[in-house]
Amino acid sequence: ADLARALEMGRGPGLADAIAALGPHGSTRSIDLGRARFVAHDGKIARRFFLVGADLGLGGETTALIEAQPTRAKAMGGVLTYLVAAIGAILAHQPAEITYAIDDRPPITAKVNMIFIANGAYTGGGMHIAPGASLDDGRFDVLIHRSTPKMEILTRLLPAIYRGAHRSEE
Repeated sequence: ADLARALEMGRGPGLADAIAALGPHGSTRSIDLGRARFVAHDGKIARRFFLVGADLGLGGETTALIEAQPTRAKAMGGVLTYLVAAIGAILAHQPAEITYAIDDRPPITAKVNMIFIANGAYTGGGMHIAPGASLDDGRFDVLIHRSTPKMEILTRLLPAIYRGAHRSEE
């Protein structure tokens, strides 16, 4: 749904159906493809490609909670499913001290809750995580959320992310 929104395909048919409906002579558009390189849980270097975004910390923990839910719990719809899982992830989360580097900049070591590399403006069933992000501008928006008390995340940051207002509140 977030990729369909970024491609301005609306909320009609599923993404695969919408793409198929374009047919062989439908409109085409080039979009950016991201590649993340990281140290995985097993200590080995891993690489992943992404279209909408890639995250570390709370985003991944939220996704893990969603994937562990039975199918009937996911039937609530994207927004509610992600919201409930995000609240659970926030309550269980402990910030981690990590070392990260973006592009060719020097590595930074900091305690963080989340790093999100955005190619599209939305993630997590409608969170407006990167209001200025565009799939085809040749750039990624990088959001780094350092260690913050859980109640502040729940009461201020999470609602602001859904509105796309979190960057102006930092």
